[in-house]
Amino acid sequence: MIRRGIGAAVLAVAMIANRGAAQGAHPDFAGTWVLDASKSTSEPAPLPTSATWTITTHGDTITIDRETTAPTIGTSTSHVVVATDGKPYQNTLPIGPETVTTTSTATFDSQGLVVITTGTSQGYDFTQTDHWTLGTDGKTLTSSRVVDVGGQNVLSATLVFNRKP
Repeated sequence: MIRRGIGAAVLAVAMIANRGAAQGAHPDFAGTWVLDASKSTSEPAPLPTSATWTITTHGDTITIDRETTAPTIGTSTSHVVVATDGKPYQNTLPIGPETVTTTSTATFDSQGLVVITTGTSQGYDFTQTDHWTLGTDGKTLTSSRVVDVGGQNVLSATLVFNRKP
């Protein structure tokens, strides 16, 4: 009887330990994601007419290749690399009529990935904060984005993407 009690206790401890390890795991955003404009919002700028993000992961590095088509800028592409250990990473991005060098940091929080990007465009300092979450089924990526210029919010968007099979 005591052996069964000890065996049950060991099993319970193992299950709790495994559940804690699973909760500590980070979401896997790798894949190709296509914008679902019907579930996305953007204020005051209009939504892109289409967008595809291809995300790859290598250890603590995430690479995002984006192709976006918007009425105001046409089609643009960007290649962004971030490290999830919080160390700054520099990227060169097309922003409006210019190419801008940005600095991004990325860290996981309890809900997903937070990417903070800073730079200067047309003489104005900006901060873009993206908070990525993954749907429970792993088929939906949501990026909640806020852009501040000179300390004032100029854009708030929620971009919803579906995983491409």
